Amino acid sequence: MSVVKLEAPDLEEGVAPLSPIILTSPIPHRRRRVRVRVPRTVRRIVGPLIVLILWQVVCSAGVFTSFEVASPIAVFDAGRELAVQGVLLPNLLISLRRVLEGLGLGVGIGVTLAVLSVSSGRRGSPRPGRAGGSRGTDSWPGSVGDHLVRCR
Repeated sequence: MSVVKLEAPDLEEGVAPLSPIILTSPIPHRRRRVRVRVPRTVRRIVGPLIVLILWQVVCSAGVFTSFEVASPIAVFDAGRELAVQGVLLPNLLISLRRVLEGLGLGVGIGVTLAVLSVSSGRRGSPRPGRAGGSRGTDSWPGSVGDHLVRCR
């Protein structure tokens, strides 16, 4: 930091002298880091590629046997072989059907349990942690639970 001292010029008689003016230079600015913008498509591709590379390295290092976890190369080779034989698409459709059945079963059970838990609330008892209240449900106003309770 440099300091510059300026003296006041000679003044006429009868005028009080001024005190010297001291100027200091500002603190030098720190350099801003140059931020490199990586395109979105590159970011979306690099993440999965890193996962695949690490997966292959772990499998090649012998951390897992081929029966525990197949390497990405083995999975790709098996998929190519199934596609050449013509059985890949039917197998994928069978797997998709199983996934959709499980999803439907889970959603059905979840919605049923949610409706039962909302509709089984005791009327007239206060909500936990509140002074008073007309419903025993912990739902917010305008929720599906309030609608079902009002429609009974």
